[in-house]
Amino acid sequence: MLKKVLFSVLLGANALTPALAWNTKPTGTYSVTVTNQTYGHGFSFPVAATHSSALHVFQVGQLASVQAANVAQTGSPVSTFNFLAGKLSSGEVTDVYGHPFPMAARGASTAPWPAGLPFFDALSSTPGLKPTTTGQTLLSSINFTLGANPSDRLSLIMMMMCTNDGLAGLDSVALPEQYGETKIYNFYAYDAGVEQNTELSADIVDPCGLMAPRAANGDPQVSTTDGNRNSPPTASQTPPTTNTDASIQTSNPIALFSSPTIGGKADIPANFAWNTNLPVGVVTITRIDGPRVDANLTHDSTNQNIHLADVQVLDRHYKVQLKTQGDKLYSLVSADELTKQAHSKPAQYDTNTALLTIPSVEIGARQYRAVLKNLGNFVFRLERLEEPDTAFGL
Repeated sequence: MLKKVLFSVLLGANALTPALAWNTKPTGTYSVTVTNQTYGHGFSFPVAATHSSALHVFQVGQLASVQAANVAQTGSPVSTFNFLAGKLSSGEVTDVYGHPFPMAARGASTAPWPAGLPFFDALSSTPGLKPTTTGQTLLSSINFTLGANPSDRLSLIMMMMCTNDGLAGLDSVALPEQYGETKIYNFYAYDAGVEQNTELSADIVDPCGLMAPRAANGDPQVSTTDGNRNSPPTASQTPPTTNTDASIQTSNPIALFSSPTIGGKADIPANFAWNTNLPVGVVTITRIDGPRVDANLTHDSTNQNIHLADVQVLDRHYKVQLKTQGDKLYSLVSADELTKQAHSKPAQYDTNTALLTIPSVEIGARQYRAVLKNLGNFVFRLERLEEPDTAFGL
């Protein structure tokens, strides 16, 4: 399932939602739940993907990639998300998900994320960290869906927020094969080997001070940028030259190794250490795809066009193409009149309200009704998604 046309839907006046997509029918759809099992460490914005078995976001025993080093040092998901999204067209990656907020530590499920702090906007044409407009509650457990093809694997990566360069996640694990089947994986913490473990507040990303249920001596404020005085890697750099601050950089970058912990030697309390024999989190993956409904909608990934086989306007029917403009906007490319109704559940355009209603849009493993409004000159904005009902035979 190639998530190519992304859009955001506000479920409430100030709520922010994860990425959604107009989808073609996937080979398989999976519900993924990630749970933080630590009592002292928040996780940075998790990034997950389904991909070919040849692809690795990180590997224990190997030098950290630029993407893994970025996550481990700064907590930023942008480099990793863009790396994975860039491989959608080649088929190396089938689906990618970036969570909009960090995850709280266990026992801190009401951790605050004040207005103005960054959220990860994976929906724009240039995914990045942007300030929130309202405060959020961080959760210690999150859920999302991913599509996958046969033999695909799943990877997950995020930063251990109260460390210098600790990361956590899964490297290329197998997915359930049968509908309803579940696989459960523990995941562990790793040291990326690209920064000295000073445990100094100046070298720890700012959100550490907000996200833990125990007192943390990290910087109390949170910037929308790094918060770590160490320069993060860039896309043009590869380890071992990922850092510019010699006092922070690991002098000879080393391979990722398992189970870093906290020594309590500086500004991070010793009680933030964890049992190195135990996982820091758990991932539950369930295959949830079932029977499909013909959605009267296809997506041309080359031209970024949406094709509607049948749109009814009064007593006439049209074959319609819409062009993706970004920010939930779509412009009319063409509308060719049909000689007769071409689909059992045509989309409906109401000339009085200027609303285009598409009765069946597939998102993950579920069907929704999408409502778009003509803003003028046949530029449409996605207004809302609605749960399907019997009026549409769903």
